[in-house]
Amino acid sequence: MQPERHGQTAQPLVRSNRVDTFAVRNDIRALSISYRSGTLQKYSGVLISAVAWVVFLIGIAYFLLAAMQQQAEELGAGLDSTGQGIRYCLSAMILLAVAVPQWVMGERRLSRLLSA
Repeated sequence: MQPERHGQTAQPLVRSNRVDTFAVRNDIRALSISYRSGTLQKYSGVLISAVAWVVFLIGIAYFLLAAMQQQAEELGAGLDSTGQGIRYCLSAMILLAVAVPQWVMGERRLSRLLSA
């Protein structure tokens, strides 16, 4: 059995001087850049949202630590843990305030690009 020669069939298409194929390829390239930027915006919002969730869980852990310290009557340490919990939870809310609009705008850009 001899291997098939695919190079002979592709050679005339490579040497063609038509501009139509280049215009089509250029349009696909422009679409992919917009698609990539929309995808990047969407998934950066998703990633920041995941980080915000982890930061929020750390804040909740500090609140639980503060509750345990309050039961053990360690008032100074309990207040410090409460302050840390507040900082982490507020940081998570700020991260979500940035992430959710990015996520939504990226999703809208992708849906508008794919529907057009």
